Amino acid sequence: MFGLRTKTQLTTKFSPYFLMFGREARYPSEVPKEYEITEEKVSNLLQMEEVFEGLKKQEAVFARVKVIRDIWAGRRQETLWAKYGPYKIYSQNLLVLAPGEELEGEIVNAYLAWVGAKAGVFIVDSYLMTSLWQGTHKGGLRKLDLSKHEVAAGAVCTLDPHYHIAGPETQTFSWEMGLHNNRSSQTDGFYVLRCVGSEEQILQKQQVQYPVDQEGVASMRLKMAMALVNNSDDLSELCRACGEHSIGPKVDQWIECTGCTMWYHTYCVGEPSLNADFFCKGCTS
Repeated sequence: MFGLRTKTQLTTKFSPYFLMFGREARYPSEVPKEYEITEEKVSNLLQMEEVFEGLKKQEAVFARVKVIRDIWAGRRQETLWAKYGPYKIYSQNLLVLAPGEELEGEIVNAYLAWVGAKAGVFIVDSYLMTSLWQGTHKGGLRKLDLSKHEVAAGAVCTLDPHYHIAGPETQTFSWEMGLHNNRSSQTDGFYVLRCVGSEEQILQKQQVQYPVDQEGVASMRLKMAMALVNNSDDLSELCRACGEHSIGPKVDQWIECTGCTMWYHTYCVGEPSLNADFFCKGCTS
């Protein structure tokens, strides 16, 4: 039995023992007579494992940073990277987080949805929040049922265009600005990011701190993009082109990208051949 479990298999090229434990088995004759487990040996082994895990996490961070940089450079196009409830974040959405670009509603709402979930705050869609703030909303608010939430907040897009973080007192529904800055002497995109990049501190009742230089703003934008990509809802069963599990009543046919291993509906990527290598738009752009 020992020989069977330690023999290299023709199919896997490894022994069953190695596949189970990650190392080859040793015969009793190979174990030193003086062998003993000490606290020092265990401590050294744990330190090595911690370093290894740290390096793996670092590699994952570097890979994500490269993805964001590629998107900002115009590559990795037409790909779904994150989803927060109804908000889908594609390459073109992440592109507006690049330094010098103006933010748009999908990014703002998705980021607030993530922050709101962390802070236990009910987030109101920016389009509804803006119409409420400006007094142009028509219709009731029964679907929101704000009385169930201690705190509600949302982004208000003014005509500048800038986003402000605002929240209602849910009982009286009177509005109170959570953050208000005078018009910045910098670009509109710089001002918008200062507001939206600070809402996590606001909603968690922390002291608001944000960078005032271009390098700091660029770093904040990168952190926002990383947060959106890293904390997304589960995308494993979604097409990375349409962002849906199913495209309709017809039977869904799926295809895996040879380059990035992401999955797509064949219908969404032009019905490519299933008998040849397929490379998605994100890998070829």
